[in-house]
Amino acid sequence: MFLLVVSFLFAIIVVVSIYLHLSESHMKYVKMPPCLYRYIFLGNIPYLLKKKTPVHTYFEFLSKDIGSVFTFWFGDCPAVIINDFQMAKKLLYSKECTGRPQRYTGEMYSRGFKGIITTTACPALRTRRNIAHKSLRFLENTQIEELLKSEVNFFIKSITLRMGNTDNLQLDLSDDVSLMSCNLIWMLLFNERFSPQSEEFAEVQQMLEWLNDGLLLSNLLQGFPILRKIPLGKFLFINSFKTSRDRLIRSQTESHRDRLDKNCPKDFTDMLLMHDELSEDNVEIILSDILVAGFETVASTLQFMILYLIKNKNIAQKCYEEVDKILEGDDDLKLTDLDNFHYVKAVISETMRITPAAPLGVPHITVNDLSIMEYVIPRNTTLFINIYAIHHDGNLHHQPEVFNPERFLDENREYKSINGFLPFSLGRRQCLGKELALKELVYFTVNVLRKFWLEAPDDGQLPIEYISKTTLKPDNYEVKLSKRHDKNCNITRPKLH
Repeated sequence: MFLLVVSFLFAIIVVVSIYLHLSESHMKYVKMPPCLYRYIFLGNIPYLLKKKTPVHTYFEFLSKDIGSVFTFWFGDCPAVIINDFQMAKKLLYSKECTGRPQRYTGEMYSRGFKGIITTTACPALRTRRNIAHKSLRFLENTQIEELLKSEVNFFIKSITLRMGNTDNLQLDLSDDVSLMSCNLIWMLLFNERFSPQSEEFAEVQQMLEWLNDGLLLSNLLQGFPILRKIPLGKFLFINSFKTSRDRLIRSQTESHRDRLDKNCPKDFTDMLLMHDELSEDNVEIILSDILVAGFETVASTLQFMILYLIKNKNIAQKCYEEVDKILEGDDDLKLTDLDNFHYVKAVISETMRITPAAPLGVPHITVNDLSIMEYVIPRNTTLFINIYAIHHDGNLHHQPEVFNPERFLDENREYKSINGFLPFSLGRRQCLGKELALKELVYFTVNVLRKFWLEAPDDGQLPIEYISKTTLKPDNYEVKLSKRHDKNCNITRPKLH
């Protein structure tokens, strides 16, 4: 009898606790944007699991059903999803949305928010961003042309050697593109490069995979705080990423500190170490942020772009014609030439529009209560800008599912910016490496198209789906490469049909 009474009282306590919890949540979030039915403790997670689609595409689907601005509950944690460009633009330029969610995984990644990406708005963040921005600009003005030339030439020579005396070769370029992209950012940060067989290059690739997998769990851990108490393999992938990242970057900062010459900084690490206001943790996490943001996103964009070119031969032909028209003779491509490649830039932009490398960007939080439309979003609420949905909005982009670089050209066939395009985000937290990434993308594309014909493999097998985690990249695929005519090669090919 006693046990029955205790069980009954316990049940009442649980029910009352749940009621009070839901009542409190309801009052706090009563004016939030609309949401699906919210399950106790689980929030809206069951819908996402049932749909079995990438988060960004599911959010795009929901925006057509319940509105372009809606709330999605990750367990007990609400997030407002912005699928409307004008609203996104307004928020991204607003001081009210400069915060970052102070999540446990972000804290683990950044040693207590000592870097840039995961740090919320504060005076220390402004200092770090200013130092990083000025350091990147200095290196872009003094070193980037030689770095680009060196890494792209290494990529082309590597492919050419593998082709030998054959006219063409069919191969998977994913590792070659990744190595080129990784070496460019590694040279910029540390003035060192990897060989194709380098164990450290493989480690960098693996640790970024761990980070991508770990970030997928970030929202789950945020919405279900009790899971933080469960070991879960030390949060599975984040701890593995940290261990590898800390070892690689710590060895670099220690060797740089020993040989630092403040009168002659050789790389980004030297530039950071010259600033006494940055702690050891600040320097290492900022380096990690630049590596994470600058490596995989560029590599995946290049892989997608090559895929679109071999799927759209008429578009590839226009790129070849522009390259041949502008680069007559054997002169090296210079950074001052890049602005002349309007069609190539349009192809790159269309690649980033149709498959943005980071489809949901980096989450923001509101630093104060925020009124948008008829809604009120409480302070410290997570905001996601659904870049993918905005890039595929038919009201902004005609036939958004069609790969069409023409949308980025004006009546004079010159490159133009368009509304509803934000692959690097916008406003106060826009990607610091935007200009560097664009230069790398154009420089690589022009040089590769100058040397090789890119065609589909003989069996015509190309990926339809892409790999979706926190970033997008295509499944590995093979491309058929043929040498174009140049001073060292007496091979030409007819126009593509």
